[in-house]
Amino acid sequence: MKQTEQTNRTASQEVIDKHLLRLHRLFPNQSMDFFLILQERIKFHGFTESELENAVNHVIDTCEYGSFTIASIIRYNGENGEQSHVYD
Repeated sequence: MKQTEQTNRTASQEVIDKHLLRLHRLFPNQSMDFFLILQERIKFHGFTESELENAVNHVIDTCEYGSFTIASIIRYNGENGEQSHVYD
């Protein structure tokens, strides 16, 4: 499978877990409940693997505080013209 095809697939639970773990390591003061709700919202919005990676990287690169909001992840797609098309 080509890399572009793979990253345009709906983010699997494994991919979501990988990115949530990255965020949890960098923002350990966020509660587990926060990450559970974030996971729900990621699934609801149908993030692709590449959209999720880009949104998480954006938060990591730009967050100036010891925490971030769920909107920081969800809003990134809309503000940056990310496409929400899924190619399964």
